[in-house]
Amino acid sequence: MGAQERCRELIASVARLTASLRAALPGPGLRRHPFAAKYDDHLERSGCDTEWGRELAKVMDGVYAERTDLLDHRVRFPWLQGFLGDPNARVWFVAWYPSTRAVEKIHSPNATCESQWLATGGDRIFRGNLVRVGFKTGTIDSSGGWKCYITDLVKADSPPSEWDSTSEAVRKTAYETWLPVLEWEFSRGHPRLVVTVGRDVDRRFDDIWPALQRVAQRPLQRTTIRHYAFFNRGSDTPANRQKYEVQFDDVVKKAREIA
Repeated sequence: MGAQERCRELIASVARLTASLRAALPGPGLRRHPFAAKYDDHLERSGCDTEWGRELAKVMDGVYAERTDLLDHRVRFPWLQGFLGDPNARVWFVAWYPSTRAVEKIHSPNATCESQWLATGGDRIFRGNLVRVGFKTGTIDSSGGWKCYITDLVKADSPPSEWDSTSEAVRKTAYETWLPVLEWEFSRGHPRLVVTVGRDVDRRFDDIWPALQRVAQRPLQRTTIRHYAFFNRGSDTPANRQKYEVQFDDVVKKAREIA
């Protein structure tokens, strides 16, 4: 076989490979993973295989089965569960969504669910305050010791730029898609004081608060704190840290009032 024939054969092989890859990919605009979403397959690799996690996984699987355009980040990051801590705790923190930008900062092959909310400087400030006021024992990066529960309003992994550039209607669709998951958490857990993390989450809670109160079947109180990502945007100053500590102190005060 001459050089020209070998070159043509190589080009043909590359073309066949490209065609097969394109056939395996989802259509335009979709971010679907080529594998079916089934979180149970990845729980053992998350480091936090609990009964709560297994049951909640089934609810999340239902969302991914219904919305095949969503990227199931759990295939790539089995430890990124979107919840952490003790669901029987009376204080719950509800954040917005898992951030790809933050998640990809964690390169350790030994990452577990305890690696959540520990990727950025803002995460560590958030955790530091949890330890300071007693919502977590041990250190900010030690396993366990949770005296609170942390969860995401939207469990799907999404780059911040997507949410920052989408319309209010698209954002509403996102949290309404995941509302059944949050309702499941509120119906099975034991929250008494719900702390929304950031203005975006707090604004959306205005819409879903009646539904969450109904499924919880118990009196719920609500307050808010600044989002920890604030400290990743050039705002990590002693004055801002002090203001953040005051917000956590207020949470503790409210928690004691309902104890």
